[in-house]
Amino acid sequence: MKRFEFIEHPADIGVRIRGKNFPDLLVSGARALEYMLEPVIPAENKPIGKNLNIAGTEEEILIGFLNELLFFATVRNLLFRKFLITIEHLKNGYRARIGMKGVRISGCLKEIKSATYHGLTVVKKRKMLEAVVIFDV
Repeated sequence: MKRFEFIEHPADIGVRIRGKNFPDLLVSGARALEYMLEPVIPAENKPIGKNLNIAGTEEEILIGFLNELLFFATVRNLLFRKFLITIEHLKNGYRARIGMKGVRISGCLKEIKSATYHGLTVVKKRKMLEAVVIFDV
């Protein structure tokens, strides 16, 4: 399975991400974001852990997660690569509890402003979840 692929967009960056379930879709989004940012990772590094709790619709959780990762990478110089994700069904949506492990980075070679809601949908296709996310650059 190809986790992500870039799609045409006139001004920003469009990415189609796929996952076998919603947590896997979030990880695919994280992989695409790391690829786009081109982080500079020092040779010697200590592991760092953080936790996130995000509630809302699948779309709100996806965009919230990607923007949190973007904040950590560009402001705090932290890149997360390992994720333990649990999804809890709520009355009006979901709650994602996300444990993250990563490393400190020196910076990123590419700049991305944010993941946007523009044209965002999370759909099921052939036993897979798929979303198209537009990143503002």
